[in-house]
Amino acid sequence: YNLEYSDYVTKNFDFNLGVNDYIAINSLLINYIGTGKTLKETIDVFIKSLFDDNSEKVNKFKVEHSSKIYDGNFSFRFLLRLRDFSQHGHLIVSIDDNNRCCFNLNSILDTPHFAHNSALKEEMENFRDQIICKFKEHPNICFTRTIAEFNLCVIKLYMNFISFVDSDMNLLCRKVRSLLKKYDNLVY
Repeated sequence: YNLEYSDYVTKNFDFNLGVNDYIAINSLLINYIGTGKTLKETIDVFIKSLFDDNSEKVNKFKVEHSSKIYDGNFSFRFLLRLRDFSQHGHLIVSIDDNNRCCFNLNSILDTPHFAHNSALKEEMENFRDQIICKFKEHPNICFTRTIAEFNLCVIKLYMNFISFVDSDMNLLCRKVRSLLKKYDNLVY
């Protein structure tokens, strides 16, 4: 699929998967968000295992990087929450009357049997109310821009992680090389 900034999604190639574009787009996006969430969680686990779980370094990474990115970007928080939403069997992408992909806030907020994070729910309700009041439109959130902002957050988190552990990883690599040199019989 080709994602256009106008939120139109065009198919580049038909794989004949036996599902319509609506299902395929939802599946692909849910997988993509899940991958971003897994990377975020893996980074957190690695940081905790590299440094003592309650160390100052773990807290520093959380405050300066993980939490900062999470708290500073609605799209990141929103899509991570929609990943949880999708795990309860709900589709996250809607296609509006103009055949454009979007995230329909009414549909997401009004889904029964799912409890949204209260702070994020309040943010979504505020956005919904602003869109309806200001633009007299359906409360839809941009599809492509939201994905792009999520992607940027994942990249920033990964780059911050690499920079944060660089010196410690170099030290560990030197120690491993030293051990392997000292005990060359360990290498097959």
